[in-house]
Amino acid sequence: MGNAIGVTTGNVFCGSVGSSKRQEYAMVGDIVNLSARLMGVADKLNQGVLCDEPTHVRSLGKISFQTLEPVLVKGKLDAVKIFRPEGVEEAEKKRPPSHSTASLNNPAKKKSKVIVVGRESEKQSIHTSLDRLTRHHKSVTVVESEPGMGKTMLLRYIRELISDISKGYFRYSITMLEGCGDAVERDTLLFVWKKIVEQIFTTDQSVTLAMKSDPNNPIPPAKRRMEAYIRLLRILLDDDKFLYYPLVGNLLSLPMPDTDCTKTLSPQQRTTLTKELIKQMIQNKAKQKPLILVLDDFQSADSASLQLAYDVAKEVEAINLIICTRPIASGTSDEIRNILALPQTINIRLEPLSRAECLKVVCHRLGVESVPEEVEESIVTQSQGNPLFLEEWAVRLKKEGVII
Repeated sequence: MGNAIGVTTGNVFCGSVGSSKRQEYAMVGDIVNLSARLMGVADKLNQGVLCDEPTHVRSLGKISFQTLEPVLVKGKLDAVKIFRPEGVEEAEKKRPPSHSTASLNNPAKKKSKVIVVGRESEKQSIHTSLDRLTRHHKSVTVVESEPGMGKTMLLRYIRELISDISKGYFRYSITMLEGCGDAVERDTLLFVWKKIVEQIFTTDQSVTLAMKSDPNNPIPPAKRRMEAYIRLLRILLDDDKFLYYPLVGNLLSLPMPDTDCTKTLSPQQRTTLTKELIKQMIQNKAKQKPLILVLDDFQSADSASLQLAYDVAKEVEAINLIICTRPIASGTSDEIRNILALPQTINIRLEPLSRAECLKVVCHRLGVESVPEEVEESIVTQSQGNPLFLEEWAVRLKKEGVII
């Protein structure tokens, strides 16, 4: 006997509907309608059971899925991503022993193309936070580093891990968004978060599809982009917050006309509400799939960005927030210190490399097993364990013909 089932995840009204004369118990909501549409698609495609993306995300690691082509259904402007569950037993059979969740928490089991010499405890902390994220737990990591101490390489290492995860290496899908402080823009409100918000839109499939070149589409690209952004804001913002959506347009320098709600706002009110909108967008984005936020060069962040970082670290669930900054000194802002005081925060300080690690960096850069003993001491002493200086030492040895 055949069957057709649509499974969706979301908020619904569940209860009595009607008047005092006639009532019925019902579930009402867009997610119920979508479930019925998926049931119809499952019947048409003879797929048995079909799930939407939120159901797929929340079942990762427990059930394996086959990803099918997105479909257009009644009541939806954009194609809906659909997945067919293959079963728990199939997931266990297909999972290679070294690709389990345990390997995500053990850097030794994953050969990285990005070589980070030493930093074993730091890499272990990163793997632990990623493992927590795949189980929908929040973690916050503050990385303190002097210039040249390997922070950039550590971020490259994280990006590679996320790339492997997104490609299915560890069977999870994670979104990574990055923002960066700039000393020149320190007086620009929410500058660090502007790039984050831009990426929320540019990485969304519905926006990508709307912006796809189509010579038969009479709507100008700029208008299509605006409409796609507003549609996504309807999804990422609650109804009461959506009334203020032009504030997001202002942040991105998009010509979104003011609504009745935003016309009379003072500059302070605009900043406060914009922070609330960004926070809610991030929270709802994290509900769709695990989310990593990287805030680099945070020592150059403006005050509004600092406050929002603390609010996100404290209030937003199911994210991995990584903040990279210069060493925290006595004059550091209260927001950074408050973030460090949160129970879920891990503090990583990139210290100088050991003697053995210094020589390993130089040997790796030169492609040799060892360097002459007469230059070992100079390398260790003059580099002071700084990976950037070690790279320069390697170039110098090659240029002067010490290493051929």
